[in-house]
Amino acid sequence: RAAEKDTAQAQREARSQGEPVRLPASPIDAETWAWRRISVRGEFSERYGILLDNRTRAGRAGYEAVTPLRIEGRDR
Repeated sequence: RAAEKDTAQAQREARSQGEPVRLPASPIDAETWAWRRISVRGEFSERYGILLDNRTRAGRAGYEAVTPLRIEGRDR
């Protein structure tokens, strides 16, 4: 089990070290893109944003704002 974890960690590190790759407008296989650095263009859809309450960061309580991004070139 430890060897599997080490292998998975090495894969994550290798994928996250490269230059950012442009995310295509077409649907993607999430596993293929996992842990990779990407760049993407689009507009935030503030209408569908939500607030997640009771979050802590650096020991301070608060909330997080989550806003979906409409990817340029996609109709959904």
